[in-house]
Amino acid sequence: AAPSPRREVAAGNPPRAIIAIPGVWTDAWFDAPDAWWAWVCVWAGWSLDDWRHFRATWGVSGAAEREAITRATGIHFLDWRRVPGGSIRGTVDGALALLNHHLCDLPPGADVTLVGHSKGGNVIKRYLTQIAIADRANDQSGAGLPHTGGGSPERRPPTELPRCRVRAAMICAPVDPLREVACAALGLGIRPSRWSGVPRGVRVATINNWFDPSGGRLRGVPNYQVRLWNDNFVPWPPHGMKSALARRVLSDLGAVENA
Repeated sequence: AAPSPRREVAAGNPPRAIIAIPGVWTDAWFDAPDAWWAWVCVWAGWSLDDWRHFRATWGVSGAAEREAITRATGIHFLDWRRVPGGSIRGTVDGALALLNHHLCDLPPGADVTLVGHSKGGNVIKRYLTQIAIADRANDQSGAGLPHTGGGSPERRPPTELPRCRVRAAMICAPVDPLREVACAALGLGIRPSRWSGVPRGVRVATINNWFDPSGGRLRGVPNYQVRLWNDNFVPWPPHGMKSALARRVLSDLGAVENA
């Protein structure tokens, strides 16, 4: 069986989950999630050997077995192949619907860490924008958050919003207006959207190279700047995931138990 980070969770604590959302040209990452190893290990409190055991088990498991592993460990990988157009042409709104499906599968009150790379970070931005919109609507109406609603995906609050405590890290993500416009022009399924600010009770971080043209910043969000690749080289190959910052960022976000 795959190692479970939940084995050390104290009784009465909310269940934990991490949802990893990759970017473009990553259709294969669901079957081969090697790029996420450092972020998962820090979040789960695993050693590299724990990850290797998990990865070997994941690699030989079928759909039902992988679903069981996900439920046991709290580790979710978003699969762009389930979004029409895949990771390249698939829309952020389509991936957002899939993210909400992952959230729907979590127990009430779950403690959720979202980690998005590249286009995956834009999916997280869209989700956080929904939270901010719902907060404002809730403030104006004085009523509880709706569980369903019409309107566009950007205006409709996620059905699981009241159930999860959320924190998020966006790695080399095109989340600012300039990069969103460029990605839209390239047909990468991203459309520019207004950043509504950090929602109440949510911790957010952006990470990118100081010269990286693909990673943007957001108003009011701490930004972690790195030099060059800033990745661990074991296990090989590195993926430019800013893995050397995983512990610092997740600890600052409050995603690491006993940190």
